[in-house]
Parts: sequence; C-alpha cells; structure tokens
Amino acid sequence: MKLSKLTLMAGGLAAIAVTPALAEGPNWSGPYISGGAGYGLWTADTTTVSPTTGAPVLAVMQTQGGRGTFGTIGLGFDRRFDKNYVAGVLVDTDFGALTGTIQDQGPFFAGRIKKDGNVAIGARAGLLISPQALAYLTAGYSRAHFSGTDMVNTFNGASSGFSTSAFSRGGLFVGGGYETQLKPGWFLKSEYRLAHYGSHTIDDTNGAGGAQASITFKPTEQSVRTSLVYRFNADRGADVQGSLKDAPSAGPRVDARWNGPYVSGSVGYGLWAADTTTRDQTTGAGILNIVQTQGGKGLFGAIGAGYDRRVLKDYVAGVFVDGDFGGLTGTIQDQGPFFAGRIKLGRNFALGARAGYLVSPDVLTFGTIGYTRAHFASANMVSTFAGAASGFSTQDFSKAGWFIGGGLEAALKSGWSWKTEYRASYYGTQNVTDTTAGGATASITFKPIEQTIRTGLAYKFNWN
Repeated sequence: MKLSKLTLMAGGLAAIAVTPALAEGPNWSGPYISGGAGYGLWTADTTTVSPTTGAPVLAVMQTQGGRGTFGTIGLGFDRRFDKNYVAGVLVDTDFGALTGTIQDQGPFFAGRIKKDGNVAIGARAGLLISPQALAYLTAGYSRAHFSGTDMVNTFNGASSGFSTSAFSRGGLFVGGGYETQLKPGWFLKSEYRLAHYGSHTIDDTNGAGGAQASITFKPTEQSVRTSLVYRFNADRGADVQGSLKDAPSAGPRVDARWNGPYVSGSVGYGLWAADTTTRDQTTGAGILNIVQTQGGKGLFGAIGAGYDRRVLKDYVAGVFVDGDFGGLTGTIQDQGPFFAGRIKLGRNFALGARAGYLVSPDVLTFGTIGYTRAHFASANMVSTFAGAASGFSTQDFSKAGWFIGGGLEAALKSGWSWKTEYRASYYGTQNVTDTTAGGATASITFKPIEQTIRTGLAYKFNWN
C-alpha cells in the first residue's frame, strides 16, 4: 500500500494534534457545511446456496473483505448548551471505491465488488474541551450502495458470463471525533465510524436469466475521515448560553505536567482485510490466480507502558510500547480442494512514538507512528461444502509492519487519564502453506491490513 493512503487514514488526527488553539472561542451554534476524504475497510460474512435445490454450495461461512479511499461532503446544525456542551444533527454522503471480493464458490467464480456510495443521517453530542475544541460522539442511520460485478473464473481470470446486480443496504453507525477551530469560520474535523448492515441475498445470474447461486452478504464497515468545516455564524460572538471567550475548559483543572512514565489498559475493536492468491506447492501452477480479499473482525484487550515529555509549554512528545490480545477472526482459503479455515489475529505488539498538542492543560490531542508485529494463529481447514474436517491445516505465523494513528487523552483525577486512539497497520505478504501429514498441497499468499479503535485508562506515576 502506498504511503499516501495510510497517511490519509490518520493524517487528520495527527494534524490536529499540533494545531494551536486560538485566543478566543467561536460560536458553536448554527449551520455548517463540510468536505473531506477518508479511508475504510469492510468485511462481509458470506455463504452460498443453489437457488434451485437450496443445497449449500458454500456451507461454511467465509469472511470476504474490501478497502479503499473515499470523498465525503455534508452539512449539519449544532446548538451549544450549558456553556460546555454541544449537540446537533448531520447528514453526509461518501463517494469512492472500497473494493473487495464477492465469491460464488461452486464453479470457482468471483468478482470485485465496490462499496461506492453511502448516505448517513445522524446526531452528535460533545464536550468543549477548550473554547475552540470539541470532542464528540455520533450515531445514526447509514445506507450503503454496493456495485454489481462481473464474475470471472478464478483459475484463469476469464469471464464466466455470470454477474451480480448492484444493491443498497441500510444499517446503523456509531463513532466519535474531534473538531478544532483553524481560523474564524473554518474548522478541521476528524472522525471514526463503525457501521453494521444486515444480510442481503445476491443472485449470481447469466444474461439468459439463469441463476447459478444465491449469495448471502453481511457487511460491516470501519472508516476514518478528515473534513474541512465552514460554520456560517461562528464569528458572530457568543450565543445566548454565555460568553465562549470566558467559558472555562471542561474537565478538572489539574497540574497536568505530562512528564514521566505511565501504564495503560484498554479495550478495542478491529477489522482486517487480506489480499490472497493460491498456487500449487509442487508445480507452482496457479490455483487462485486472481486476487481475492478475505477479511476478519473482533474485539481485543490491550496493555501498555510509555514515557512522555512536555516541551515548548504546550507540546508533548514520548515513546510507548503496548500489546493487544484477543480474536480478530476471519477466513483463509485454499481454493483448489474447496478448503477454508478460520484464522485469528490473536495478538499484536507495537513500539512507537507520539507527539501532540495540549488544547487545554488537561487534554492532549496526538498522532502516533511506529513498528508493529502481528501474530496469526494456525487454521484447521475444512470442506466448505459440508464443514467436515479435511486433515489439512496452516501453521501459525508472525508478520512485522508499521502503523500510523492518532487520538485524544484527557485528565481525570489523581494521575488517571482516559485515552482513545485509532490505528491503521500495514503488513507485507506472508506465504502460508496448507499441509497434511502426507505433505503440502498449496501455498497461499496472505497480505493483511488492519484498522483498530481502542479506549481505556492510563495511570501517570508523577502526575500531581
């Protein structure tokens, strides 16, 4: 993956981490428009049945995946309440190409399917952590559009004559973000979203109207976006709730020096998507010659430690190490003999640095970057027609890469703080061998990308 794509995932969060707050506060009440860009991953649980007999073709659930960049435009209206709180409504639309795989396994057909549009209607509520900076949560309704696709033979990439139709699917989203003033009227906003959609049945058909298979498709999407916001009346002074210029920063006014060591614990949610191909281990002949994208998702816990140093009065820099443990579970596939298994990203180690800006004495916005190493568990391969054990399996492996991200940390009391962070991690290609006691049957290339969101507590040992 190019550097520009990963930078887009968390660049906004990192940028606002070094954006100084202005001396006076804006008016947060009123309408606004926004426009920006983002990066997202989706995973979709799938099965396949014959439309005529109802017999399963792909009886074992497989998780496909997709990823890509998108643009976004939107508008909304906010209202400030009780001096330090803001609530509002919003509508926005995404356009782009989060491209991945849809599969009809029976005849070895697959196609590249795009999530190419999205409309969201929601609400948000947040806390002014300084007169110029808002931290908020958001939730609402989302409707995604997926393109149709021409199915090809996965052995040689030739057209099959079959295709799937475009469709839309509604669901719910939750998320959170951070918005800060740049100059009068103009703001920068970065936001994380997680959207869940229900199952949709897709027919794989030919031009004569005959159906080859019915494919269930149940997508989950995770995205991060950064937008430039224009507020129409932000420079018109205080609203009726009181003077924004004189409003205190939210939260405790402690001597948050931000110097010294800390430990942390958190919980999180993540998705991964992995491009895959398959070759015969003995002859080198291609079995799966087109790139298919498998996916996975799940919860995890994390523990860590670090050291920060406050520099130039309002800036903080430091180093950290942490480890994730849990189960981001998805699919690995050996297409030749109709084998697939559930593969788990079970743990992850990260060593990195962070740099941030204190938007108030108690609140730090920051960007992160560093080295990461993920461990994927072994997978027992089963027959995808019946779920019966095949006697084949893949070995566990670890793969190194790098990550970029950003987040927000706020002081609570007596050394404790609350930290929320987004990360995007990129790993290179791993060759995974599908073997049995009698020898190897196939070599599977596996190239994962991971997105996570985590939130939890940190304890700073010398925070007075």
